[in-house]
Amino acid sequence: SNDPQVAAERADALLLKLQNLHESGWSNCRPDHAIYSSVIKCYSLSKSKDAAHRSEAVLRDMLQVAKQEKNPDLKPDVVCWNMAIRAWALVGNGPKAEALFREMLAEYMDNKGTNMAPNNVTFSSVLSAWAKTQHDPSAPERAERLLQEMKQLAQLQDFPDVKPNVISYSIVLDCWAYAKSTAAAERAEKILREMQESNDPNLQPNALSFNAVIKAWSLSRDPRALVKVMCLLKEM
Repeated sequence: SNDPQVAAERADALLLKLQNLHESGWSNCRPDHAIYSSVIKCYSLSKSKDAAHRSEAVLRDMLQVAKQEKNPDLKPDVVCWNMAIRAWALVGNGPKAEALFREMLAEYMDNKGTNMAPNNVTFSSVLSAWAKTQHDPSAPERAERLLQEMKQLAQLQDFPDVKPNVISYSIVLDCWAYAKSTAAAERAEKILREMQESNDPNLQPNALSFNAVIKAWSLSRDPRALVKVMCLLKEM
């Protein structure tokens, strides 16, 4: 279907039908990993109001069936987790996105060697969720704590793909921008300067980074905002 919402509902209905057939004794109708992950993907792309709830519900269904049947092949992999977390990011629910990430992290720590290690995509989705959770004054601090966590996990061999990059930092800068205060703008600019001083070429600020700090000053209502914005524009 060209309608993502209709596609998600049809995929979910097919999954339910296969589950019922399997429970009725049709052993060859057992839903496999590909079917579950396809349903999660459909919901993560759907714009229905309950898409995030449904995406997480299918993920939990996978976990439960994998444990009940003692079938490790059915366990959600990093792609499944990331799609479910992304669904919460799309609706701007930082607490839900981070809670699901914490669960993913705990599952991975209990089952190292599996293909569910959080990666940059995971963290970017959680950070984006916090950037869109603009009604929560703790969002910038939560996002920055996640950035620090990325740095710490990147030191461990079990997490090969979580090193922060310019995208991670730019999302955090966006979080500070939406705090709409002088303190937030100052913090955003300080992070930008840390990026510039870094020896890591993957952390050098780009247009998105500068635009986020410009936005932070523009929304701050600080009397210095115009001068700050003009200086930042000259630096770009």
